[in-house]
Amino acid sequence: MERIIRWFVNNSVASNLMMFFIILSGVATIPLLKMEVFPDIEVDIINVTAVYPGATPSDVENAVCVRIEERLQGLDGVKKITATASENVGSVNVEILSGQDVTEMLDRVKAEVDAIDNFPEGVERPTVKQFIAIQATITVAVGGNIDDLTLTNLTEEVKDEIDGLPSVTYSSFVAKKDKEISIEVSEKSLRKYDLTLGQISQAIRSLSIDIPSGSIENKTGEILIRAQGQGYSADYFSSIPIISDPSGAVVRLGEISTIRDDFSIDYDLEFLFNSKKSNLITVYRVGNQNAIEIANQVKDYVKLKQERLPEGISITAFDDESRLLVGRIETMSKNAYQGLFLVVLVLAIFLKPKLAFWVSLGIPISFMGGFWFMPILDLSINMLSLFTFILVLGIVVDDAVVVGENIALFRERGMEPKEAAVKAATQVSTPVFFAVLTTMATFSPMLAVEGQIGAIWRIFPLITISVLFWSLFESLTILPAHLAHSSEKKSKIIWIRILSEKWENFQNKIKSGLAYVISNYYKPVLLKSVNKPFTFLSIAASVFILTIGI
Repeated sequence: MERIIRWFVNNSVASNLMMFFIILSGVATIPLLKMEVFPDIEVDIINVTAVYPGATPSDVENAVCVRIEERLQGLDGVKKITATASENVGSVNVEILSGQDVTEMLDRVKAEVDAIDNFPEGVERPTVKQFIAIQATITVAVGGNIDDLTLTNLTEEVKDEIDGLPSVTYSSFVAKKDKEISIEVSEKSLRKYDLTLGQISQAIRSLSIDIPSGSIENKTGEILIRAQGQGYSADYFSSIPIISDPSGAVVRLGEISTIRDDFSIDYDLEFLFNSKKSNLITVYRVGNQNAIEIANQVKDYVKLKQERLPEGISITAFDDESRLLVGRIETMSKNAYQGLFLVVLVLAIFLKPKLAFWVSLGIPISFMGGFWFMPILDLSINMLSLFTFILVLGIVVDDAVVVGENIALFRERGMEPKEAAVKAATQVSTPVFFAVLTTMATFSPMLAVEGQIGAIWRIFPLITISVLFWSLFESLTILPAHLAHSSEKKSKIIWIRILSEKWENFQNKIKSGLAYVISNYYKPVLLKSVNKPFTFLSIAASVFILTIGI
């Protein structure tokens, strides 16, 4: 270890270059890090969904869910299967064992589901996909005293414009009223024209279609044929011919029925925002997108859109999850500034100001080194990672304090600066190394936690270990090099020299008081504890037992 420390002390340029490289690397890495409120967790769940139109939950359970469950039971790699049957839809979640390859399991589950050949007629082909959790970032409410159709059209327009923002990839309606074209034919009309509902249904089905119809190959290539005639409006369905005769007389659907283009009558959910009827749009963060950037763009859009809307219609952004992340960043910055100030102040009381400055420099170096390692460790800036940075703020300079104080002690004994830095750092390198190593070892068991909770717990040890690694590196290499070349000459500026002399007098008073406490209080207790070890061990054991009892 002494050879490494001596090399850095003798090559101060290399030490400074290393310091600047760590700091600049961390600063350059921060903008590239993913910013999210809560870390992304890959859920080891595969979802199988099948639609059974017109079926009750009981029918869906027996015809869909049970058959999928029976097929997947016993499949290697499956931990648990749960199913949910609701009206028209059956959903089966397959939780896979930890350590299994999700992509491989997805293919195996899909193969098993596709092999089921006894579904009742009418069950649509099941879809198999991995369950992916996406995080809501901000919600937009569009409301006003307007009719449902106008509100829905405006909300769809707002959603399209939000989707067009540079940072937004995915947004969805919290709940949306489904539009529905209803056709009502009276019994009187059926008797008058000698029709049945089946005949009318067949006429609509044959003229409202959108299906592929094959292709034609020729010398120049291939021509795709598609029958496009899907109806989407009441006017279209009104013009569908139901009866025609050779004389050219045509009876159209609109003449024998009442056609309404309205919302589904089964929808009984209503949203009120600020006491106004509203529709809600939730904007999500996907992949490596920045939650703060998404929220800011959405809020800027909402502000501009509100200025263009007529009076009585409002658009509001709320439930901004990025505020939690911004608050945590501000908390960490505030703690860093305050911690840095307090560390410098406390060190300056007992040590020389220059020594206090170089020791406290370990905080930004260690933190920037931690940020530099975050992409390598697949970590992001989120509430948990920022909390961990705040957690290690108080212990990150402990090793630097030990090394710096020992170097100051060797210099007070009259040793030459470079040799003092080498000898002092070497002397405490072993205890400093093991002090940091024990802290790393305390956090490292969290890395062994498996499953979804393990993906969260790994954040704490990874950041703690990386920051403490750079703290140890800085205290045993960069710090000795700085202290070895720190000048002891008094400043030529008069007011600085006067201030330094006054501060030294203040320090001497602090040192005298500390020496008095050590000599008159601490030393006698220490001597008694050494001379009567069993008595003091008994006292310690009693305190321990009393603590447990309380």
